[in-house]
Amino acid sequence: MLVSQRFHGLAVVWVLLLMLAGRMLPVTAAETLSGEFQSASRPQPSLPESFGLPALDQGPLEVRRIQAYEDHARFTYVVAEAMSGAATIVRRTVSFHPGTYLVDDLLHLPADAEPIEYHIPAEAAERVAQWRSYLVDGCAELLPQDAPGRIGPQEGEAELRTPPEGVETPARRRVVHVLQLIGEGVPGELPAVELRVENGDLHVELSSDQHRMRLVLPPADLEAGEIAVTAADGKELRPQRPLPLGVLPWGEEGRKLLERWDSAYREGRRPGWDIGRPASQLVEAVESGALRPGRIIELGCGLGSDAIYLAQQGFDVTAIDIAATALARAREKAEAAGLRIRWVLADVVRPPNLPPFDYVYDRGCYHGLRRQHAAGYVEVLARLSQPGTRILILAGSDKDQREGGPPQVKEEEIRGDFTDRFQIVDLRETRFDTRDASAQGATAWLILLERKPDGSSCSCGAEEQD
Repeated sequence: MLVSQRFHGLAVVWVLLLMLAGRMLPVTAAETLSGEFQSASRPQPSLPESFGLPALDQGPLEVRRIQAYEDHARFTYVVAEAMSGAATIVRRTVSFHPGTYLVDDLLHLPADAEPIEYHIPAEAAERVAQWRSYLVDGCAELLPQDAPGRIGPQEGEAELRTPPEGVETPARRRVVHVLQLIGEGVPGELPAVELRVENGDLHVELSSDQHRMRLVLPPADLEAGEIAVTAADGKELRPQRPLPLGVLPWGEEGRKLLERWDSAYREGRRPGWDIGRPASQLVEAVESGALRPGRIIELGCGLGSDAIYLAQQGFDVTAIDIAATALARAREKAEAAGLRIRWVLADVVRPPNLPPFDYVYDRGCYHGLRRQHAAGYVEVLARLSQPGTRILILAGSDKDQREGGPPQVKEEEIRGDFTDRFQIVDLRETRFDTRDASAQGATAWLILLERKPDGSSCSCGAEEQD
């Protein structure tokens, strides 16, 4: 038994093998996260079977890299880049529990593109209750019009010529599929699907008897988008929040870690480290000219006070955090102030591929990561920087004698971590700010680094003061 849809003018055959009963196919680190930070304490995620087992007439579909991954209680989100011949596919899969799958394919095609054929093989087709496919261009549903993808060999193939005969094949094509599985605890009925395109973003609403899922999906090679989940009665189950642009921690321990960080920001809460204003050391660095307006990325931005300050000073700001709720609240604050900031849901030790920045700013990530991930953290700084990039870090100091407080780092550890790749421009004691400006915060290190020229490994002993 074969279920298929054929599209003239596209370049690759994709066989969609669905995740059956939550089974996952392990994929090696080299196949998925080549170039990403590796750690024995952070094994690689498994890849859904829909990515791992293609069958192609032209040859197997080769997954090159997982770009984004989130293992959430209500959904699983994966973006992966694959190759088939000369064509590149960026596939975004959102699986809603239980049993609903949205598959968003962005195809980059060569000029001499061959037809594309989607099909579900017999072993998976028995579990597919319904299947619909859409072209995002104008949200025109694929043939047969107003009908699901036909399941059953007796019905043959649904064909659509895109573009029509004699029209040049476009270099990019986006196709969206919505599928519903049959199984224990799975309703078997495809949710009502509403699609529209606004400013190049695909807006998707999937409505069932139990849930309503709303997604805003830019092209997967540009941005991640957003998701919100409500109950059928309108009760908010998951407020609108960003989808990941990088690989988040996964599995039971990963979910616990994400829950711990995210819960600190829910229901209007503010964690103790959020002081509600920009760090005084950051303000000093900007006012002194140590940091001048340019492209800057903040690691661990929280509720965004520092990122918003930088944007107000004329910086082009990208801000990363692992807590989706923090990013959603930070974005609201920035929008209220009329500021444009790129908010990125990602793990600091597995950031997405981004062009190098002029500056990197970190208030509190380094000291929390270095015990297990010092080398990985330095590698991330190298990936985000270029020769001449300046990096400002605030980290807990071992000279603080009080109980509790932030993790502590010694001066010799700082020098050992950074001097191979970075010149230490400034290294001095300071104190973390507190919510009460009159209170004395924990002792800290102010670390100002500058990326050395490529190939340079000299250690500069004396700090240069700006």
